[in-house]
Amino acid sequence: MLESADTREATVLLVPPTLPAQDVRELVSLAKARPGKLNYASAGTGGAIFLATELFKAMTRTEIVHVPYKETEHDPKAGNSAR
Repeated sequence: MLESADTREATVLLVPPTLPAQDVRELVSLAKARPGKLNYASAGTGGAIFLATELFKAMTRTEIVHVPYKETEHDPKAGNSAR
């Protein structure tokens, strides 16, 4: 028997005020003008944010660098696991 869960997760695109992009169109133009110079962070490869951003990159044909966090709130190796 197969089971599945219908899950939904909100994703928010945040841009620092130092970046000259006021909307998504401007962000895409900036990323195309600076391939490999913009970064995005996520909890790690394969997570929802990572997959959403990889889809964004593919759809916009941009090159944005993934920077995974080294620790997360629930990382038992970091000594800060939630119990």
